Order: sequence, then C-alpha cells, then structure tokens
Amino acid sequence: MIKYNPKDRCDDEFLRQEERLENQIGDDARLSFWLKTTDDQVVQLICKASLHAFLGTQDIGLDWLDSVDHLLEKDLEGSRTAVYSSYYVDDLRREIGLKLDGTNAQPAFA
Repeated sequence: MIKYNPKDRCDDEFLRQEERLENQIGDDARLSFWLKTTDDQVVQLICKASLHAFLGTQDIGLDWLDSVDHLLEKDLEGSRTAVYSSYYVDDLRREIGLKLDGTNAQPAFA
C-alpha cells in the first residue's frame, strides 16, 4: 500500500497520471486499486504473486514517481510517499478490528 499526498488542487491531475503508470506496467498478473480519500490523499493498493514480481516493476514506478513529483507534497523527511507492507496492514486490521474479506470492509468493533 502506497499513500500519496497531492498538493492542493492537484489530486485530479495526479489521478490522470496514474493511468499512464498502469499502462506502462501493463497486465502482469497483479491487482491494483487507486483510492482517493475524503481528505484528498490517494492510496494505491497493489497485490502481486511474489516479491520478485513486485520488484520487477519498481524501476518503472520510480520513474513515474519522479515524473509526478511536482504534484506531490513531501513529508518532513522529504518523502513523497508513505509505504505500508501487507504485514503492517494486517496488524492494523487486527488492532482496530477491521474485517477485510472482500465482502464486508466495514469496521467490526467488538
């Protein structure tokens, strides 16, 4: 999962550029979703068969990220993204009680 923070009024342009990245990577047996949050951040969810498959497209992704740098806010350390592995997401899911089984993504607080 990769989180981006587009600059004010740049989120729509950023999402248009997302299509260019998807076309460059092509259909390589992966699942990819782009979501815009209510606070105008953009989250990219990527699922691939293996770490090797993910790393195989990393250079394309970094080149694309460089090309959209002017559309993104940077954090205090100068990073354009926040990246979370599936392990982190799963820990977060357990901590707050989210049920993410594809049929019900609503919080399941007990």
